[in-house]
Amino acid sequence: MAQGTLNFTNNSTKVTGTGTSFISEIKVGDFITATINNAVFVVIIKEIKSDTELTLTEVFYGPTSAGIVWDAVPMKAATAIPYILGVQTARAARLANLEADNWLQVYTALGDITVTLPDGTQFTGPSWKKLSEQLNDVLLKSNNLADVNDKAAALKNLLNDGPLEVDRQVDVSPPNGTVVSGGEVKSSWSVAGVKNFEAEFKISSTFGKSIGAVITVSDGTRKPQFIFNNLGDFSLPGNIYLSDKAGTFGSVISMPKGNNGVSLASSSNGSLGILNVNRINGSNPVALFIDGGYHCKRGSTNPPSSSSVFNINWTGSLEAWIDGTQVGNFQLTPVCDGELKKKVAYRNSTAAAEKALARVLQWRVATFRYIARGILPESETKLGFIANDLVEVSPLCVKGEGLKPGYDPNDPQDAYSLDTTAQIAELTQAVQALAQQNIQLRNELDELKAGDKTS
Repeated sequence: MAQGTLNFTNNSTKVTGTGTSFISEIKVGDFITATINNAVFVVIIKEIKSDTELTLTEVFYGPTSAGIVWDAVPMKAATAIPYILGVQTARAARLANLEADNWLQVYTALGDITVTLPDGTQFTGPSWKKLSEQLNDVLLKSNNLADVNDKAAALKNLLNDGPLEVDRQVDVSPPNGTVVSGGEVKSSWSVAGVKNFEAEFKISSTFGKSIGAVITVSDGTRKPQFIFNNLGDFSLPGNIYLSDKAGTFGSVISMPKGNNGVSLASSSNGSLGILNVNRINGSNPVALFIDGGYHCKRGSTNPPSSSSVFNINWTGSLEAWIDGTQVGNFQLTPVCDGELKKKVAYRNSTAAAEKALARVLQWRVATFRYIARGILPESETKLGFIANDLVEVSPLCVKGEGLKPGYDPNDPQDAYSLDTTAQIAELTQAVQALAQQNIQLRNELDELKAGDKTS
């Protein structure tokens, strides 16, 4: 074996070596023999460029390979003509064997086959036997699906893409007891000259269950009907119109479950509600979920004033929203019964009153305007307090955490708000402190007056 290994490239005259010494080992005109994939290849050296690169007299037709051991055959050992004949003979034999193997797979294999091309690359595809089986499974258009093996399964698959419709038309009235058995998903029967047409259908299952209905179609002398003759779900693609029959009736559409559920109710005198929603039993107390919002009129006789909708939300306080803007919180009157309170601590000492007075004296009354945000315009000038000021001196009178930089003006979560009950309590203690000071001053004044009289 010669020193090092060789790297061949298909359809190229360039050969490179790894660990080779071409200049000292071989010369132009020498032969190189190498075995690749159990096939012997013989090439002739045309030019030696370096110890690791040389050029062949013709392109290498074998597969691209690397790390191939090799032998050098001096030019004296052979001549170019026998070499060329041998190479061509060997190549022809290899191609013939390769082609025979490929065709054998094409004719005899059952599924997909992989054939090897002359340059060593491979191609995967179906054998002729597989193609023949696939052609046998193809439906003929002229048979109109008559050659489907499982027609029921085929129809079921077709229904996933939409209903099948068949319209049967006749120009005579069918006799009593006529049965229309189309077998399709939708069947229709048009009868010429018939004004009132009534039909009954029944769907039966293989396990003994059935459901039926009576359909009445009229030119106006009779009212159309669609009546189920037993219980079941009922769905219509259009509207449900109610008759103007006299008398008061209860629920028109109801989904009762004991005393719970939903009912759409009305009455002739308007005493019943339009929509009654009762709590449903279970762990979830939600009875009605509004995904949009409420849109009401200005009273019961006026049209809606605008297209805006309102919502109510609870986040620890009751928020009012118009469209996408929080416009403020509801001020509720809290319950005050002592039975509902604990840890009651009265602040009726003189010291507590004096401290409250000191705090109130730091309150700063201001005039201001609310900024425009969302659908809310800028307000008129108002008189009141700035909660950010009060939270420093009377924190119990302020609720919320305060707005942070970058807050959403349409959703000012954690904005400060004033607790008016706490403010009244703070002011009450301040007034009590002033009253105590007034009593003390009056007593001192009375003492001074009494001293003047004795002197």
